[in-house]
Amino acid sequence: MIKKRNNIRFGNKIYIVDNIDDDSYLLRESVSNRVNWVSKNLVHKAFEKMAFKSILTENASSKRYFFENKYLAVQVNPYKQGSIISILTEDAHWAKYYEYNTSRALYEFNKYFNYTNELTPYKLNKQGFKQLKGSK
Repeated sequence: MIKKRNNIRFGNKIYIVDNIDDDSYLLRESVSNRVNWVSKNLVHKAFEKMAFKSILTENASSKRYFFENKYLAVQVNPYKQGSIISILTEDAHWAKYYEYNTSRALYEFNKYFNYTNELTPYKLNKQGFKQLKGSK
């Protein structure tokens, strides 16, 4: 559900919901501060569900999961006794360590993120993702 002050990602841009009326959202681009009323129907049609693909790693007991589009890549990789989820956007690299195997880490990730549109700096920070050095 979209509320006022939510951040939404469309491609490589982040928009902030400034207002809501019966059939539109007032979206403000976070960098340029340009505002536009956009139909709720168009916004919901533009949401992109993340469908993860899996590949077996050298260790046959663990899988590696990934999702990729033009603007971002999400990878779930085994690491030590758990997994790391990495999110690469055009301008930043985010990561979080989970103390679970890759499939359980993906399950935990999907509790908060189902659509690419939800992968915004605000929501990533809120869920414990850290921006790695070297990215903006």
